[in-house]
Amino acid sequence: MTKLQPHELLNILLPSDEFELQPLVTYIQETLIKNYDDFIIKNILEIVELIYQKKFLNELWDFSIQEICYINKWNKNDFTVMERQLNRFIPLIRFYYISSEDSLLKIYPFKELLSNDLVNNIFGYHTVPNNKLNINMQPPRSLKCKDILHYDKIGLLYRASRDGNTVAAFHEICINKKGATIVVINIKNSDQIIGGYNPLEWNSSNNNENNEATKDSFIFSFTNKNVLQSAKVGYSNGNQYSIICLSSLGWR
Repeated sequence: MTKLQPHELLNILLPSDEFELQPLVTYIQETLIKNYDDFIIKNILEIVELIYQKKFLNELWDFSIQEICYINKWNKNDFTVMERQLNRFIPLIRFYYISSEDSLLKIYPFKELLSNDLVNNIFGYHTVPNNKLNINMQPPRSLKCKDILHYDKIGLLYRASRDGNTVAAFHEICINKKGATIVVINIKNSDQIIGGYNPLEWNSSNNNENNEATKDSFIFSFTNKNVLQSAKVGYSNGNQYSIICLSSLGWR
């Protein structure tokens, strides 16, 4: 094991996590962090993508995030850029359900990215739990992303800019492929996004029209992709025309 290169250790680490080989997982993580920290830093985005939501890779995850978020290296412009990028996501975070320890260690160092009122409310909530603060405290989320999406099984099938923006290209690549698909379309020369989710497979086996019934499909749109509040969602009622695949036009 000591003679293996860091990329070889990663190749062993991922299946070890899947099979819950905790002692081996711990050993490999410690070896990577102690002996190959330069490799981790150089390939940090790829590593974060690999280990995201893995069950036992907390040490490597924390080390990677710490390097990405090492604010002692940030300048004023870095904070400004990050604040601009995160601004629309801040309202979606359930800050009050984060433990007081994590709030102190992982949120407070980034207080410059948050409003003063939010910072004061978070730490007032944890410091004096029984104090009735005037805060908009939303209920905790009961679902976890890993229960909905399996990130290691998601792949990009078709991209118009890469594969050609034609019905023929869509049919050749996507039709009769196994598994659910999600379609995202950016309307040309606008900030509008439309799309939909098909829990079934696209099928045009009769070479004309194929209809499927499902209650799990939905369509969505964003009037402005930069404004989350502009989103609209429409759900299927489960009738026989929930999913339609036309050999001449594609899906709808």
